[in-house]
Amino acid sequence: MLNIAICDDEKFQCAIVKKMISKICAKNNMEISIDEFNSASELINIYNRNIKKYSIILCDIIMDEMNGIELIRRMRKIDSSFQAIIITGSNEYVFDGYDVGALNYLMKPVDSNKLEKEFLRAIKSLNYASPSTYTININGKISFIDLSSVLFFEVNNKTITANLENKNIDFSMKIKVLEEELEDKNFLRCHRSYLVNMSQVEAILQNKIILKHGISIPIGRCYKKYLKKYLLEMVNGI
Repeated sequence: MLNIAICDDEKFQCAIVKKMISKICAKNNMEISIDEFNSASELINIYNRNIKKYSIILCDIIMDEMNGIELIRRMRKIDSSFQAIIITGSNEYVFDGYDVGALNYLMKPVDSNKLEKEFLRAIKSLNYASPSTYTININGKISFIDLSSVLFFEVNNKTITANLENKNIDFSMKIKVLEEELEDKNFLRCHRSYLVNMSQVEAILQNKIILKHGISIPIGRCYKKYLKKYLLEMVNGI
């Protein structure tokens, strides 16, 4: 689930942006939750009370009680991982927007194609900001995998299956590419057909790895040295 916040003191502008984002997400098969805020203080209050966190925040700059630049600046002190897109009718603060790490600056009236481009760019950026989210393409549709819920990845011909706690997700990718992209996310190739989430491991035996729920994954002969290297690095705190 991708949490999105829209902040604009004009309710009809929030409604317009929400409708556009909903269409973009439906088109790309994204599971989302969108919340609207008509003041900066409402949104900051949600964060200060630790009620909810947002992956993407779209906000206006010119608002009555606090401008969008100050809003983003204050929220960065609480949570620096979100992506921010500024949507406004004024270009007066354009350089300030980039100063607080806004991904881009879109002028009103918002062009739907430009918004889609920047929104999808924000999604891609989240892969680097959030270690637990991985974005994949399934038949032209963007989907998300919570890596913390993945037990292991298995390849069969050209199809990779992500085996999660409660479901499986199939997508097309070379396992070598997947291995490289997940190299720093605690996943290890233990067999030509398997990539294991080491956080889900309960035991490592001579020829197999035991995961949660008693799932057994074989250790390929030529991959034993990589597993040994991984374990030595863990022991030595590398």
